[in-house]
Amino acid sequence: MISGRKTSTISLRIEDRLKGELQTVAEKQQRTTSSLLGQLIQTFLDSLEGYSPPRSIQQERRLHHRAKIVLPARWRISQGENTVEHDVIVKNIGVGGAYTEYVNDQWFHLVKDLHDFPFALAVRTPGSMEPMELDSDVTRLLITRDFVGVGLRFKCFLTQEDLLLEK
Repeated sequence: MISGRKTSTISLRIEDRLKGELQTVAEKQQRTTSSLLGQLIQTFLDSLEGYSPPRSIQQERRLHHRAKIVLPARWRISQGENTVEHDVIVKNIGVGGAYTEYVNDQWFHLVKDLHDFPFALAVRTPGSMEPMELDSDVTRLLITRDFVGVGLRFKCFLTQEDLLLEK
């Protein structure tokens, strides 16, 4: 595994208003402004059609491969005796975790819940006969105007048979 240590510094000038907005979003996502800017730059680069970083700068920080996929799923957030569910899309998945996106303009109601209550992902992977409920920890939170992206680490690993995905 490659270290997540940053190796370069970049300076830029932005308006005070924009800096304040970045700091507010970073605080809501429980990350540093620098980390948020790095994620925004990476998201922008990934969105460029035909862009592929040179192999020399590609880094894989995950311990397990994740396959790109589009699967309907549900977040299940246990709030005492009640369970709140939200329809989401799984964008990538591996034996140890997944990245999901929630598209709804009411995202601000659930951001705190993602960290404060037990969380599970209910999904039927290509290799599973029935939907699985995967107890998960939230590892990353990305809030945009269009969606909330949530990176998950499963508390129990899936098997390759559950996934049946090509590497």
